[in-house]
Amino acid sequence: MTTARQKFLINKFLEKKSVKYKVASRYVAAGFNVRIRSNGNGVHIIAVKNREKYGIHVLYEKKSYDLDSLNSFLEECKKLGLKPVIILYGSGPKLDQEVLSRIEEENIIVRRIRG
Repeated sequence: MTTARQKFLINKFLEKKSVKYKVASRYVAAGFNVRIRSNGNGVHIIAVKNREKYGIHVLYEKKSYDLDSLNSFLEECKKLGLKPVIILYGSGPKLDQEVLSRIEEENIIVRRIRG
């Protein structure tokens, strides 16, 4: 059950028509406090729930991602003290094999959202 404030935030985020904001609206609906960051490369969204802080990196372009983008994201998460989460939005983004092995080493949470 969503509160009136959550419903208001969800509608505001969905008006923006950006993938980052769509993902943020889902986290708001799940009960997280969400802050969207404007810088592009590292952490896109910071979500907090039950004193757990998550740094969310949203991948949506139809391409294969390599280790470079992952390293900058992990570096920023460690600097800010966040648990890393990678969101694969849609069916486009793919991760290289070396990225997948690094994800297992670092215990990164990976979720796929299909539109």
